[in-house]
Amino acid sequence: MKTKLTITASVLLLSMFSIACGGESEISLEDYFQQVEAILIESDQEEAALEGRFPGAFEEGPATADFFNAVVDVRREANARLADIDPPAEAKGAHEQLIFDTNHLLEVASNFADLVQAAQTTSDLEAIFEAETPAFDAAQTRMEDACGALQAIADRSAIDVDLGGEQRECESDVRASELAPVNETPVPNLPRRTPPPELRVAGNQILNAFDEVVVLRGVALSDPAFPSFRGPYSAIDFAALVEEWGVNIIRVPIHPPPWARDPQRYLETYLDPLVQLGAEYGIYVFLGWHAHGNPITGEVEQPDSGPVPNHLNPYNPDLSLAKSALTAMAQRYKDKPWVLYGTFNEPSHITWRAWRPVAEQLVDVIHAVNPKAVVFVSGVDWGYDLSGALRNPVERDNIIYETHPYPGKGEDWKLTLDQLRQTSAVFIGEWGFTPNSPSSNLRGTTSEYGLPLVQYAEARNIGWTAWWWNPSGEVTMLDSWQNYKPTEFGQLVKDSLTKG
Repeated sequence: MKTKLTITASVLLLSMFSIACGGESEISLEDYFQQVEAILIESDQEEAALEGRFPGAFEEGPATADFFNAVVDVRREANARLADIDPPAEAKGAHEQLIFDTNHLLEVASNFADLVQAAQTTSDLEAIFEAETPAFDAAQTRMEDACGALQAIADRSAIDVDLGGEQRECESDVRASELAPVNETPVPNLPRRTPPPELRVAGNQILNAFDEVVVLRGVALSDPAFPSFRGPYSAIDFAALVEEWGVNIIRVPIHPPPWARDPQRYLETYLDPLVQLGAEYGIYVFLGWHAHGNPITGEVEQPDSGPVPNHLNPYNPDLSLAKSALTAMAQRYKDKPWVLYGTFNEPSHITWRAWRPVAEQLVDVIHAVNPKAVVFVSGVDWGYDLSGALRNPVERDNIIYETHPYPGKGEDWKLTLDQLRQTSAVFIGEWGFTPNSPSSNLRGTTSEYGLPLVQYAEARNIGWTAWWWNPSGEVTMLDSWQNYKPTEFGQLVKDSLTKG
């Protein structure tokens, strides 16, 4: 077992730190690539010198963590030097994407080191490696893709450099003549916007600071702490979302377990960049506490992999955790009026009568910090059913009711929203479909589900966030990150957001 672990860990470490490329004033393309190559060679040499300093690495937790942290320090310094380079226009998009993706990989590695630090035995280390490898693989793939794009630019320009090598794996996998364009949006040249104005709810309308009616429409991203779903999003992604997809809001699902591990780190590493990008690109950022279940009894659906304690369940319904998280977010972003809040994503195993006072408690913890905050309240039955609000409404200001009407739920939600929107602001918080999904709840088509939903919302000026802008998962808007190629569902969303 020890030998197997050493081999696995060594291979993972070598591939994991395949940093490559990328950020001073006008230089030629050839000089740029030579500078990048020199920095990478130097960092490879520094890393090689570390190997003899940690003889206990991969045998005991503290030594392994110390080794990983030392490598991270070397690679972080190299990436900082790369970021100081001002690349020529031809390489700017790929350069910035690589810097971003490398920083993300280093963040994953630091988190891994924290976990390894507590390992007591080789078996503990093996279990940690097994559990964390998918996250490393996803982060590594992102970095390799960005690196390969930069290497391909050098190849295409007949510049003889090696930005990859055996350990860094940054070779271009295709001939330059076959290379499809990678996401090279010239982010620095796109016009930045001012932060969007503060919103408020007046009766059944959402108004901005100029008393203009606002219809919020956009997409949900993946939880930025889940690297297996690509992890943090970049300025290039936001440029595409705003300039190509036409969103004015993004929804950010925040799952309880990664938050609970280190709330301050979650705020600084994952949410702060998204909130700042929202301001720069002039869009609202919906921070949604992505819990499911019954916050009173703790009942919640189990993940497909099998039963787990609630504190490990991705949808942990713990009410005290929800309150502390919403309080922390409200405190941090109270002076950022483009940040909106979702109290509890999908209440289930609970009646509206029981859920309403809980929803009011969650609204209260946010409004105790920021009385002007706009807060979304979901229906029961996994966010779908808002009929209880017709007779027993949430008695709080600045709230918006949201429903999650996936295909398998039927059409009753439309009747409920038609009645509820006479007096209250309403929103379609999640919707989406997959034509051949094995799940009847998600199975749908453009003609029978997607287009009627869009037309219903359009006719009534009801906003929505479609689920989700990602190529991985049960319902996806993207077929590939390459040029943000949309699925059938994604094309409907894109067309709906950009028309007119």
